[in-house]
Amino acid sequence: MSQSADHADGWGLHAIAVLTAAFTLPLIFIGGLVTSHDAALSVPDWPTSFGYNMFLFPWNKMVGGIFLEHSHRLFGSTLGFLAIALTAWLLMKEKKRRWLRTLMLLSLALIVLQGCLGGYRVILLMKPIAIVHACLAQVVFCMLVSIALFTSPWWRKREGMAASLKDWGIRKLAVWTTALIFIQLILGASMRHTDSGLAVTDFPLMYGKWMPPMDAAALERANAQRWHMGLDPVSLNQIAIHMAHRVGAVVVSVAVLAMVWMVRRRYSNCTELRRLGWILIGLLVIQLGLGMSVIWTQKAADIATAHVAVGALTLMVSFLMTLVSFKLVAANEARESVPVTEGVVA
Repeated sequence: MSQSADHADGWGLHAIAVLTAAFTLPLIFIGGLVTSHDAALSVPDWPTSFGYNMFLFPWNKMVGGIFLEHSHRLFGSTLGFLAIALTAWLLMKEKKRRWLRTLMLLSLALIVLQGCLGGYRVILLMKPIAIVHACLAQVVFCMLVSIALFTSPWWRKREGMAASLKDWGIRKLAVWTTALIFIQLILGASMRHTDSGLAVTDFPLMYGKWMPPMDAAALERANAQRWHMGLDPVSLNQIAIHMAHRVGAVVVSVAVLAMVWMVRRRYSNCTELRRLGWILIGLLVIQLGLGMSVIWTQKAADIATAHVAVGALTLMVSFLMTLVSFKLVAANEARESVPVTEGVVA
């Protein structure tokens, strides 16, 4: 009876962990819409909304940019409530894994910090805060996804079990790939919040050439083209940020392809890594297509926002591959370090 209750508690804890992690993605998407539609300051006060309690703001006043900005606040608050419930449940039920309790408390603290950063972005009118706010959202997403994985039946079954994987470098490659994707998302956030998304208006060329403007004369010619297109002038710094993001896309693509190639060559019998690898390839293709479409559509808001959301998913899947590879290979190393008595199945 107690085992059945523990099993039910385990599934319940995992379910709310999955719900909390999954809820983060639409929150990131709505945050992207706020930026894409330039609605970040549609509600000029915080934590109130036009003087109202945030949760009592009249629905009939939620129009245009106010709808996007206030929805983002409500979704953020809901994520906070879910995280509090998950934290309370995990602290009550998870007695053995102290590191998991610590991870959950740290995640909750970062969610609170994330909400405060969003509020201070409104109060202080500082774009650098918006960049940190955007990047921290990716960190929170990955942390919540990791908690969902650590509370899953798959992870629990792997506790103390041996695996058949050898370390051909998959763990290091997964860490590097995830780090490169995160750096690329930082560049993307910097580009969006410094108005550098269309600092170069064509693709694959750059103002009709294979090299971007790199001096004052070339910049003047580029800004003349922008004037005819009805776009504001840009600086060399904005072009540098934009180009760094383009170069980053190439670097990330190479890293993802290398990791998936290694999985196919060395770990073809590992269902978990193989499936995650194919998902990662699919997301990469979609993300590259969205990135090009952002340029070709002159930064259409919905496409730019989808680009943000798919970027978050790409980071999450790469992070999951990293955790899974460490779990499986670490289990194998543990088995190899302990002599196995003949006739005993490891």
